[in-house]
This record gives sequence, C-alpha cells and structure tokens, in this order.
Amino acid sequence: MNRSDPTSLVLTKFYVNENDPNRTFVSIAGRGEGIIAWLLTVLKIYGETTFELNDDCISMNYLSMRGNINHVIPLTCVSSSYCGYSQSIISLILGIFFSISGFFMLLISSTRFGGLILLIFGIIFLISFFFSKRLFITVETRGGLIPGIKFKRSIIGNIPVDFNKAKSVVEIIKNKTIQKTSFPIISSNGNEGASQIKSYQNADNGICSNCGFKNAPEAKFCEKCGQKLA
Repeated sequence: MNRSDPTSLVLTKFYVNENDPNRTFVSIAGRGEGIIAWLLTVLKIYGETTFELNDDCISMNYLSMRGNINHVIPLTCVSSSYCGYSQSIISLILGIFFSISGFFMLLISSTRFGGLILLIFGIIFLISFFFSKRLFITVETRGGLIPGIKFKRSIIGNIPVDFNKAKSVVEIIKNKTIQKTSFPIISSNGNEGASQIKSYQNADNGICSNCGFKNAPEAKFCEKCGQKLA
C-alpha cells in the first residue's frame, strides 16, 4: 500500500529523543482534521494515528472513520527517509492582493469602506497561509512501498509544525537504520579487539549501496541505477 500522500492530520504529540531510555526514539500522534474529529477524539470514540520509531522497527498506525491499518517496517528494510512541508500559495497570493488593494483604497475617501473590507479579507488569507503549513515524514522501503505521515499545526493543543524537528526524525531513522544494517568484522592485523564496521548494503548480497535495489547475487552492476556493486 503506497502512502506517499497520506491524509493530513492535526498534531497531538511530537516527541523526538535519540537517547530515550525507553528506546522509543520518535513518537508522533495526530487526529483527523475538523471539529467533529476533535470531538470524537475527546470523547474517546475516535483514536489517533501514530508514528513510532524504536530499536528494531518503524510502526505506523493509520486510523480513520473507515478502519484501522497497522504498518510495521523493520529497520533492515528501510532504504531511505525524507521530510518536507507545503503551504497554500493561493492563500498567500490572495492575502497580498487584497491587502495591497485595501490599503490603496483606504487612501481614497470615497472607497475607504470597501478598502477596509478588502484589508480584512487580506489579513484573513494571510493568517490562513500561516496555518496552512503541512509537514510530512516519509519512509521508503526496499520493496518499493512509501508509507508516511502528514500533519499540520494544532491550534487547540498549540503544537507547532517544526521542520527542524522533522529533519531530526529523518536523521535518527538514518542512524538507527545504519546501526541495524551493519555488522562488525574482526581485523586480521593481529591486534586483539580491533574491528571495523562494514555496511550490510556493501556485503556480497546483490543489494545496491546507492539506491537499495536488490539485484541477483552474481550481478556486477545495479540493474536500477548502474552503480558498481561491491
């Protein structure tokens, strides 16, 4: 199931700590948009969609009026992760247009009332642009699935959409994935305890270290990106 463009949620929780003692490094939760979804959540009739990262896997629990989907991704299956955000450019354009038009109309005595109305609309659209920010975190698996979570600021709970915090989530996913897909190789230089880390992706298993595509074990070059296999 491809979830590259999931339904936008309203944040209720955004916890990130790479050194969490309980080994839950990322915990994000959100409810559906709208007053009805908020009321159902408060009454415990409707639950929350969650995104969690622990030592072994990424767990996503998608909850909607139509049902519940639980998606668990072992870290050894993660090929990449990324984040970003989007905002309503239409709200910004309309906000600037109405604000400028209203300002100039206020300078003319005969059109001041209309100018005030336009100025109010401009301010409303600019506020709408500010609160339209949608942030997403997406994980791509070696099998080609692209699950993710998309959310916006919570006005009631006052939980902001922090892009830097989302970037830290991606960084933690990268670090934990590298740890899980690496194994130690003991050095043969005679020094006891000397070791080095060799990436699982670079092992002779046909997995491309560049794009994560799984090739035939005897392949010399990646069939997807052309990268020379180790």
